[in-house]
Amino acid sequence: MSRLVWEKNLKLYADIVRRLEAEFNNVKSLVVGDGPAMEEMKELLPNTVFTGFLTGNELAVSYASSDIFFFPSDTETFGNVTLEAMASGLPCLVADAAGSKSLVSHGENGFRASVENEQAFYEYGEKLLNDAQLRGRMSEESIKKSAEYTWEKINSGLLKKYYELAELQVIQ
Repeated sequence: MSRLVWEKNLKLYADIVRRLEAEFNNVKSLVVGDGPAMEEMKELLPNTVFTGFLTGNELAVSYASSDIFFFPSDTETFGNVTLEAMASGLPCLVADAAGSKSLVSHGENGFRASVENEQAFYEYGEKLLNDAQLRGRMSEESIKKSAEYTWEKINSGLLKKYYELAELQVIQ
């Protein structure tokens, strides 16, 4: 989950996890990260495993040990954690927000929901938990889509934008 701060919709995360835990006995949530909201989150989610801040192999193992990536933050400008989850083959359940829209194609490699629509997050989570074939298909799509994010491709796109801006400046 990354930095544990309330503006990342941690309350929404906790509410959905608790609802899913109540319905499915095989749900075990894992929170990777640290921050000022950690202690309160532990109180809200007593059945959750909190790892604290992880890097390297430990971080990779946490992704590889998961079935779904749930990240309802709508304050991300890009969402590196989402891209990491995708590269690990996880279907993503994320906020329908700027950072997530560029990474998660709704219905293809995951689902996006408005942070105002808690029920949609719950229903998409339920759908992913109930349908192993859907998770498998979305897993494959996450891996494919994450492979598109190479340094060469990202930097050439950035350079293209710079050239377009420079051209506009010359014209004006």
